[in-house]
Amino acid sequence: MGYRTYIQVVKKDIVLDLHNCKTVDDVISVQKKHNLDCFEPADIWGSAFFKGYELPHREEFEFGKYCYEGRDTYQNTQDIFTTPELKELVSEDEFRFGGIEVIKAAIDWTENHIIQMYQNLIDCKSDWEWEQHKIDLMTCDERKEYHYNMLLHHCEDYLDWWKSAIPDFHVYNDDRSKPVLARAWLYEHTFWDLVRMWKEFDEENELVVFLGW
Repeated sequence: MGYRTYIQVVKKDIVLDLHNCKTVDDVISVQKKHNLDCFEPADIWGSAFFKGYELPHREEFEFGKYCYEGRDTYQNTQDIFTTPELKELVSEDEFRFGGIEVIKAAIDWTENHIIQMYQNLIDCKSDWEWEQHKIDLMTCDERKEYHYNMLLHHCEDYLDWWKSAIPDFHVYNDDRSKPVLARAWLYEHTFWDLVRMWKEFDEENELVVFLGW
């Protein structure tokens, strides 16, 4: 599956109670207080661990596999667990938190990425060093053909999302009970879910939990 990063909108009191924990016993107390199902004690199969992704949350946004906007939000977060004992519970995962600035950082990264993507299409350039090196070595005619195919592939790829071969599939989320707008894994679509999350965020009562696993 590959490592992925997420942000979740979680009640502030849950996050701050966990942040104030110093020992495993403290975590167990918080779990009981908020009726969580996150802490797994040590057993014959392995050490104790904390499933941050199981925190109750109003909604979740997945950045995707190896996605850079997830990394860009990292600087706007801090560790939820601060003691060595508790950090060991999430040693293989990211488990951090921040405020509305985390969502805004993801919006800014995505907006810049979309702009750069279209500028590269216009200029026949690539963010991948190996591909740009190949383009730089092309003759004028080879470059024209490559540029045409690049533009064609982009159009075909995006069109495929709109006319999916999957029956009853829509690029928008047709479940009216959920606030999520996009089902397509396209930056122009998921961008608007980030904007919606940013506008709906309750700074008085919520925090953003940044996760990776």
